[in-house]
Amino acid sequence: MEGRTQPNFFTERARTAQESQHSGVVDRGPDPNTGHNQPAAFTGAAHRGDTNPQRDSFAPRSNVGPTSGYAGSASDFASGNIFIPGNTPNPDTPEPGSLGRPADPDTRFNQQTDQIASMPPARNGVDDSFSPDDEEFGAQPERPKAKKRSRKLHLLIGLLVLILLGAAAFLVGMFLADKKPTPVITEETPTPTIYKVNTDDLWAPADLADIDETEKWFISETVAELSATSPQVACIAAVSGNAKPLASSQRTLSTRSNKAAALQQTDTYDSETTAQSVYDIRVTKLASCKDSPVHIVGATAVSGIADAATQVTISNQGEKPQFHTVLVTLTGSQINMFDVVHTGAPVAAEAVAEAASKSLERSCKDFGTCPTKISTTPIIPPKAAPAGWLIAPDWPQITPDTGLWTATEPGVLKAVGTGCEDLTLSTVKGPTERQQRTYLLTQDPKAPKSFGADELIFTFADAKAAKKFADQLGENIKSCPKRLLTANVAGGEKIAGKVGETTYAGDTFTVTQTPTEDSKVLFYTSLITVDKKVIYLVVNTTESFKVDKKTIKQVAVRAAQRATQKS
Repeated sequence: MEGRTQPNFFTERARTAQESQHSGVVDRGPDPNTGHNQPAAFTGAAHRGDTNPQRDSFAPRSNVGPTSGYAGSASDFASGNIFIPGNTPNPDTPEPGSLGRPADPDTRFNQQTDQIASMPPARNGVDDSFSPDDEEFGAQPERPKAKKRSRKLHLLIGLLVLILLGAAAFLVGMFLADKKPTPVITEETPTPTIYKVNTDDLWAPADLADIDETEKWFISETVAELSATSPQVACIAAVSGNAKPLASSQRTLSTRSNKAAALQQTDTYDSETTAQSVYDIRVTKLASCKDSPVHIVGATAVSGIADAATQVTISNQGEKPQFHTVLVTLTGSQINMFDVVHTGAPVAAEAVAEAASKSLERSCKDFGTCPTKISTTPIIPPKAAPAGWLIAPDWPQITPDTGLWTATEPGVLKAVGTGCEDLTLSTVKGPTERQQRTYLLTQDPKAPKSFGADELIFTFADAKAAKKFADQLGENIKSCPKRLLTANVAGGEKIAGKVGETTYAGDTFTVTQTPTEDSKVLFYTSLITVDKKVIYLVVNTTESFKVDKKTIKQVAVRAAQRATQKS
């Protein structure tokens, strides 16, 4: 060719053979049919010593794309550093000439060697190129199969991705379909409920007509808000910490002669539970009348009037004693307190209950239980702490309008008695338990300094042992004058009664001790058996401060009644 020196065949062959040791080009020698030199096949097997260059030339390639006629070194392939030539001719596209070969073998040879010389150095050590001349020797290139496998792999991966995306889209769609939209809530300020007591429901003068037919009643005052100066029901002062009622109202009524008066207080609470708690507190205060110079006269059970009711009658023991007949009722979330005051004698509990039912009939429709048939039964006063013992208001005043009884807590028995017991009360055998409580009268200038009372309670294993002890102690007291010339014993009234299924019985005595001609000591004693308990009540006084026998019996009976109450 013009401008180009024709290479010497043998010289070029020797040169190409030497290069093939380094580049992996294998010289195939002359073509037996044409006599021309065959192009060298580029393979990576020559420099690795592989005896099967075809296996290396058509090994599966990287899936990064066509690598026509090029393979890198083994070290680069192992490291993944695979080069993809950008302008390498496609072996599947035939060149002009038979079977894709140039017509001029020399030109073909020169093109072949120029092409080899222009290739970049091998990088991955895998020869995935092939020569068109391979077809002449029946070599079937497997490159298209590798492409096909690569395409199938791409299709498989793409299909898998589509399936995953579809599944994800399905799940998201299901989630969104099931998710309900969050409703928009508009917060509104609730309108507060205002509770008011209908004053028409309170006691009217006509409701009290049967309490005292000789008196004409009228309304003194009606208030909707109570204060510290508002009238209060006997023994039920305002309790700090109590739940505040939603609404309250109070009405007082009077008579022309001022001989009688009445008060009704209504309190409505936020729930029945709250009302019940407040009701219990008020009943406890009514039962104990703590720190009040009053005397608890008695109590009555009232039924058929409300969900719950408690009635207690109290006296202030003045020169002209005033009696309070107090009734506390609970109807749903409403508490009503009724207090009828009468001078000289108490109003019967039944009369107060009937009058109260008329007011409750007007208000019960809003709160629950309405009055039906009223029934009353005398009972012992409600239990007060400490249960089983007398409390201070069980003791009446000795001097009218004067005096306040106080009491110690039950404790170790230390009392010596009257001197006529003929046994040591603190150590005598028999009782399983023995205790003492002492009562003192204060704020009465007429009372001697030694004035007071001891309540001794002996507990036994059974009622038989208790009766045996009481009988022995009673006989010792009666026979005291025979043993002590300074002693005098006078019998008193018998005591007997029943509380529920429990009976009680006993005696009262007046014991006088005259240690000298100028001094005398009086003892009022009561000895009562209550089931397996023995109550020994001793009141010591002087000739100048005597207590009538009626009062002594009254307190003794109350002591027996209280002994039946359990904590």
